[in-house]
Amino acid sequence: MDFEDIRKTLEEYFEDNWVVDVNADPLVPITPIAWDNVLFDNSEEVDEWVRFSIVFATSSNMTLGGNRTKTPGFISVQVFTKPDTGTGAAAVLADKIKAVLQNKTIGRIFTYATSVEVIGDAIRKINKIEYGEYQLVVKTRFEAT
Repeated sequence: MDFEDIRKTLEEYFEDNWVVDVNADPLVPITPIAWDNVLFDNSEEVDEWVRFSIVFATSSNMTLGGNRTKTPGFISVQVFTKPDTGTGAAAVLADKIKAVLQNKTIGRIFTYATSVEVIGDAIRKINKIEYGEYQLVVKTRFEAT
C-alpha cells in the first residue's frame, strides 16, 4: 500500500468509529478530532479532545527479491482532558481508543496491541493565551501489506 492509502484508510476508519453510536444518524463523535496539518478550531473550549497521527517505520520486502512490501508504523492518538480533574476521564478515552483500534483488520492493514504513555500536564497557546490540559498518548502498532 502507498503511504497516502494507509493514511487515508486509517483516518477514515478512526473518524467513522470514533462515535458515540455507530448506528446513529447523524454520527456524533465522542470528542472532537484534530488531524495533522489541519487547522483545529477549539474555540468552543471543549474539555476533551484527541489528536490523530500516523508515524511510519522502516518498510521492508515481504520476500527476498520480491516486490511486495510490508509497511509498519503506529497510530498515535493524543488524548487531552481538563486539568486538575484526575486521570479518570483520560483513561476512559484511552479505553475507547483501544476498542476502536486494537487487533483490527482494516483492508490490508493489521493493528496490534494498544499501549498508553502518560505525558501529564500539557500547556498550549492559542492567540497568546495559555491553556493547561492533561495528556495521554495512546499508541497502536500496525502493518500494511
